[in-house]
Amino acid sequence: LRWELLMRYRLIEIVALWEGRLTTTHLINSFGIARQQASKDINSYLREIAPGNLVYDAKLRGYKPSATFTPKVTTGLADEYLHALASCKDFAHTFHQLDLGFAHTELLQPPIRQVDP
Repeated sequence: LRWELLMRYRLIEIVALWEGRLTTTHLINSFGIARQQASKDINSYLREIAPGNLVYDAKLRGYKPSATFTPKVTTGLADEYLHALASCKDFAHTFHQLDLGFAHTELLQPPIRQVDP
């Protein structure tokens, strides 16, 4: 897989799993791609990477994790979602127009602790 496609697949899994709803807008805002490309990426994720992982919910107007959802390109741990949130905050002050779709979320940093290697 190309690196940029892998990053889009990873965001697909992270957002679907931790927010319960994935739309093409998540990919559009995060990667600056067209709606057609975002739709193509979601469909290729479902066809080639994880068939059956997501189901389209017309009421939600987006994809949600299926009952048999199994992460294929992520670990499924909260750390990945929290890292995505932290990345958004880190880049926001540098790239004012960057919108990863997490505008209504505040990230709390844990206290720094000394950890010996």
